Amino acid sequence: MPIATYSRNNLESQSARCHDYRQLLAWGLFVFSFVFCLLGCRDSEVKVESHVGHFIPPHRPADLGAAWHRIEQLTTLISDNGTIPNWRDVARRDPHVSLTELEKLPTTAWDELIDVVGWLPDLAIDSDLPETVWQTISEQSGAMAKLLNDVNPRSEGRRANH
Repeated sequence: MPIATYSRNNLESQSARCHDYRQLLAWGLFVFSFVFCLLGCRDSEVKVESHVGHFIPPHRPADLGAAWHRIEQLTTLISDNGTIPNWRDVARRDPHVSLTELEKLPTTAWDELIDVVGWLPDLAIDSDLPETVWQTISEQSGAMAKLLNDVNPRSEGRRANH
């Protein structure tokens, strides 16, 4: 098989696979948007906290509404090849943050999106949603986190900071 044909076929296969992932991602975002329409939109700021022995990353949303808003921002940034704040610089202002904790902070919009999706179950539990709804959020966010890790162009085994 000529190299040009192999490359074209390979690119077409990758393009089809990428299209399938985008459809799954769009479907997952649709499910989340439906749940958040039930919840209602609330504008909240991002928490930047540190407690003795417990570090809360500066990019962790304060609640479910803030998480949804950040997911929308991050998906737009990813599609526009935008950048995120340097969370390591933000966290360095806290004297209790260790170097290990700093290294876990995201450096790309993909990494931050994976983190935020990973926190959705905890944020849903902390909300006033009925148990059946936050269980659905937990199941869907697990599937979405796996999908995002699979399609992340830099997936090198990075795990979400829960």
